[in-house]
This record gives sequence, C-alpha cells and structure tokens, in this order.
Amino acid sequence: MFSIRKSLKSKILAGLLFISIIPLSVVGMLTYHWERQSIITNVQRHLQSVAILKKQAIEEWIHHLRHVLILQAADPEFHKNAIAVVNGSGDPGGVGASVHDTLLAEFQRVFSLGHFTQIFLLDEDSGEIIFSSAPKETGKSREKETFFVRGREDFYVSEIYLSLSMGAPTMVVSGPVRDQKGNLICVLAAHVNLKHLSDIMLERTGLSETTETFLVNKSNLLITNTVFAPDGAFKKWIFGEGAKWALEGKNGIDVFVDYRNLSVIGAYLWMGEQKLALIAKQDTSEAFAPIIENGKRIILIGVLFLLLIICLGFLFVRGITRPLKRLVTATQKVGAGNLKVEIEAISMDEIGLLTSAFNDMVKKRQQAQKELNRYRNHLELLVEQKTAELKESQTALIETEKKAAG
Repeated sequence: MFSIRKSLKSKILAGLLFISIIPLSVVGMLTYHWERQSIITNVQRHLQSVAILKKQAIEEWIHHLRHVLILQAADPEFHKNAIAVVNGSGDPGGVGASVHDTLLAEFQRVFSLGHFTQIFLLDEDSGEIIFSSAPKETGKSREKETFFVRGREDFYVSEIYLSLSMGAPTMVVSGPVRDQKGNLICVLAAHVNLKHLSDIMLERTGLSETTETFLVNKSNLLITNTVFAPDGAFKKWIFGEGAKWALEGKNGIDVFVDYRNLSVIGAYLWMGEQKLALIAKQDTSEAFAPIIENGKRIILIGVLFLLLIICLGFLFVRGITRPLKRLVTATQKVGAGNLKVEIEAISMDEIGLLTSAFNDMVKKRQQAQKELNRYRNHLELLVEQKTAELKESQTALIETEKKAAG
C-alpha cells in the first residue's frame, strides 16, 4: 500500500482537501466573527433601549409620587383639616372626630393608589409626627431626617435608605403645606411602597428568557427582585462588573461578567438623582445560541462539501493516475524486452502527449531492433562465409603440405 509520500493519488487528494479546508475554515471563522459581532451590537442596542425605558418608567413613577403629594397638599379640604390638626396638636379629641376621620379618609384615598405604605404630617418646627395613617407613629420626632429638612422648603423625594425607626429600607416623598399667605403650616410626608420598583424592573415585555433588569444602590445592595434572585431585594449584594461601572457614575454597553460570574451582554446606567445603578443584561449563552446552531449547520455543510470534494477528487485523480499506471506497466514491459506494447491515447492533454511520445519511442525502438536484427543476420552470414573460406583454405594448405612431404 502506497504511503502519502509515495502515492501520487494520496498526494493529490491531500492537496485538494488542504486547499478546500483552508477557505472553508476562513469563511467559517469570518462568518462566526461577523455573526457574533452583529448579535452583540443588536443585543446591546436592545438592552440599552430597555435600560433607558426602565429609567424613564422609574422617573415617571417618582414624578407621579411627587405630584400626588403636591395635589394632596394643595387640596382645599385637606388644607383646612391640616390647619385644624396643627392647631389641635394631632389629638383626635382636640381636632374633632370629623377632622380626624376626614384626614384618614383622605389618606386612605391616597393609599388606594397603591404607591404608599404610610402618610403623616410633621410639625413644621419640631419635626414631630402630629398625625399619621399609622397612629402608633404619632408623637415621634423626625427632626433630623433629610426628608423633613428638605420637605420644609419644597417637595422632595429621598434616596432609598435603611430607616432605623422603621427597621426596613424606605423612600420618602415630602413637601410643605402652606397657608394662603405662603407661611409653612406643616410638612406632609409619605413612605413609598418599594415593591413597585421591582414591578417596573420585572416587567418582561419583549425580553428573552435570561434577560433581567435590576437596581443596585451605592452600597452594592440589590434594591429590586430579579429573574435569578426573585426574593433578593434588600437581601443580596451585587458585585458584577456592570454594577461596578454604573456605581462609578458610568453609562455604557459591553460584554462583562455579572454577579453570577457568568458572561453577559449588558447595558448599565447611573441614576444620579436616586443614587442607583440600573443594569439590563442577557446571558451570552442565550444570545449566541443562534451562532451555535448556524455553526452546526456550517460544519454539516462543510463535511458534505468535503465528502463531495473527496469523491470528485478521487474521480479526478483516477483520471490522472490510471493512464500513468498504464504507462508505468508498459514501461516495465518494454524494459523487460517486450516491444509489442502500445497504449491507446484517450486524451489530448499532457498525459495523452506523454502516451503518444511513449508509443513513438516504442516504435523507434522497434525499428532500431529490426535494423539491429538485419545487421546481426548480415554479420552472421559474413561470419559463416568467412568461416567456410577459412576451412577451404586450411584444407588446401593441408593437401599442399602432404604433397610436398610425399
């Protein structure tokens, strides 16, 4: 059996395969690179849009919360009852049951919107809670709280922070309640239901299976539940690269490692007013799944193509090697002395020319052999004649010697 070094057929087939594999590999790698980059670009743009929309939804929600308290503080009936509470020091008996019930009804109407967990009024000087939807809070001081200090001047929305008095994370909306002359009467404040933040971030219209959006505060604490941490809000700390960059005040899109130590494509935003990092991301394993499927198809097509190349190459090589083998066999016969060999030239290519040249060579050798045979026969005849003449001369000489001796 011929090795690749000795077999022309093997060498040609190996060359064809090598020449075929190189462009297939180059095309495959370029296709993978282009598809991968295209997917990254498309997913990044989509997630950037998602992050921007989520940010807008949060800002609109916060604006809505602020607007609700502004309307509440401007309501004439509420305004009148708030003055009565301030004058009565928040005592239901002092302000009258009707005022107390009316305020609670007003607060209940605000509660029905589902955005607040507690609403209360604070004394404009001491910061003491003078009326609250949670009666047990009445009489407690919030003088040092930022929402009280800022709420005396204008309507204010606090950052999300851990309230020591509540023992839980909270966000407060507050603002001034003023009389007709613009004098401060009290401060209206409300604790926000933070579940709505998770609802905004978990809204999944148009999102893939592994896509998730969430918020992280400046202490790396997860603020909203996520797809992979459905109960992680205020319980889990996030140290993924996207969160890290956003907490540095950066906005961008990239491929990075998330808090699960997995590769993701994502967008990250810094929400400066709320001091929150917003992350929108998708696992690269899901994003690149179409490439893997395409890769399998390309490999299958490539294998079929190579099999076709092998089959066609075998036929092609066979068309070259068969006449060459006939020439080798004929040459060996000629070398052994058989000059009656003739090969039919079945093509006009180089091999056909080589076959014709071989046949011409054999014919010339045949002619040379005939000439050689003729000269050999002639030579043999001359030798025979000379031999006969020599014998006659020897006989005559012997006879002459005998006569001379007698």
